[in-house]
Amino acid sequence: MEKRDEIEEFRDNLRRLERIILSRVRKSSHCCGLTVNQGHILLCLSRSGGTGLSELNGELRLDKASLSRTVALLAEKGYVKQRENRYDRRAQILELTDEGQEFVTRIDGASLESFGRVYEGLEGKFRGEMNGYLKELLESMVRMNFTGEDCDDKKCGG
Repeated sequence: MEKRDEIEEFRDNLRRLERIILSRVRKSSHCCGLTVNQGHILLCLSRSGGTGLSELNGELRLDKASLSRTVALLAEKGYVKQRENRYDRRAQILELTDEGQEFVTRIDGASLESFGRVYEGLEGKFRGEMNGYLKELLESMVRMNFTGEDCDDKKCGG
C-alpha cells in the first residue's frame, strides 16, 4: 500500500471514529438535558476539582463568549458555582455544586458502562495496547498543533 493510500485510510478511519463518538456524545448529552459543551465543562470541573475560566478555555478550546454563556447556563441549572480566587481576586474559580457533582457521577457512570462494552468487545491482545496507541495518537496531534487553528482558507478556495 502506498504512503498516500495509508494516510487516506488513516484519515478515513479517524473521521468514522469521530462521527460515531460525536453521535454517541450528542445522544447522551441530549438525554441528560445538556449540550455537548455543557457536558464537557461538567466533566472537566469534576476532574479538576475547580478551575479558572482561562484554564477551562485552554482545555476545551471554546471561544470565551460561548464558554461564559455556557457556564452561566450551568450555574442557572444549579450545577456550577463561582468563587473568588484567593490568589488573584480578579479571577473566579469555577466548581461543581453538590448537585452538579451528583449529576456528573450519574452521567459519567453511564458513559463508563457504554465505553466499557466497547473495550470488552476488543480482542484481549488489543485491550492492553489500545490506550497506548490512543495516547500516542493524541500526543502526536498536540505536537503537530492539530487543532485547526492553522487552517488556511486559501487551501479550501475561501
